[in-house]
Amino acid sequence: LKLAFFEGFWYLLGFDISQSSNKTFKKFYLKDIVQIVRLGIFFEITANIEQKLEKANNVWFSLENPYPIQLLIDKEVVKYFLLKPLKGQQNLGTNPDGSLEITLNITNQMEIIPLILYYIPHIKVLEPQHLREYIKKIVQQYLSEIS
Repeated sequence: LKLAFFEGFWYLLGFDISQSSNKTFKKFYLKDIVQIVRLGIFFEITANIEQKLEKANNVWFSLENPYPIQLLIDKEVVKYFLLKPLKGQQNLGTNPDGSLEITLNITNQMEIIPLILYYIPHIKVLEPQHLREYIKKIVQQYLSEIS
C-alpha cells in the first residue's frame, strides 16, 4: 500500500494476497525486507483504507473498527498534548486543576499503551475499563518484580 514512517522507523504497509480470498493486512520493518520480487500486480487503495492509514499514530494500528478511549492528562504534561496532539485527538475540556480530558479512537490497545506507560504518573485511563485494568495489572506486575 505505502511506506510509512512511525517513531523513527520506516515500514512497508500492505496486504498479503497469498491466500486467494483473504487479504491479510501486514506491516514490515523496511530494513528486514530482502529478495524483493516485482509481480506486476496492480491495485488501488480505497478511500476507506486511505482514511484509516491517515489516522494511524504508530505501527500498532490495524484496519479493524476503532473504539474510543478517554484519558486524563495531568497539568504537568498537558502542553505536550496541545503542542502535538495525537491523530484523532479530541479535547473534551480543561479541568479547574489544569488537567485535560481527551478522547481518541484506537484499533489495538498497543497503539496507546506505550504512550500511557511513558507518561505515568501524569496520565490516567478513564475509559474503557478493560484498558484501565490492563495498565494497572502491568504496572503492578512491574512493581512486584523490582521490589
